[in-house]
Amino acid sequence: MRLLILMLSMLVISACSNDKTAEVPVIPPPVQVVLPIADAGHPVTLQQGATVVLNGSKSYDPDGKSITYLWTAVSKPNSSVSELSDPTSPFPSFFLDAVGDFTFELVVNNGEEDSLPVQVTVSDSDGLPVACCLLPMPGLTNVGMVPRQLP
Repeated sequence: MRLLILMLSMLVISACSNDKTAEVPVIPPPVQVVLPIADAGHPVTLQQGATVVLNGSKSYDPDGKSITYLWTAVSKPNSSVSELSDPTSPFPSFFLDAVGDFTFELVVNNGEEDSLPVQVTVSDSDGLPVACCLLPMPGLTNVGMVPRQLP
């Protein structure tokens, strides 16, 4: 009987032991990719014949990594033959050689990831001139159009 009790005791102890621990898979936290931020500047309106300088200098990488630039022409007037001076510069220039809208896209890269693309439009302001004039009205002087009391 003692032998039976001893065997049952060993069976209970071995069943409660932690020798065969179930392995819980370790799931690494998701990697959060932080993209660089492209900033192509504000829309510009100039007259035909001007040289336009685009400005991507406010682009940056949130992690402080250095960035490279890539500008591409998305659209331009059919008659334009103008090209960017240096599509990899933060400040490329081009000659506004036609009437219409020129749209450029900027993507920056931090050596690992590309930014989301951003666009800027340069418009030609050449159009029909608009005449504007002020006519003196009774009761107003023509100097600064200040009202005056008539005698």
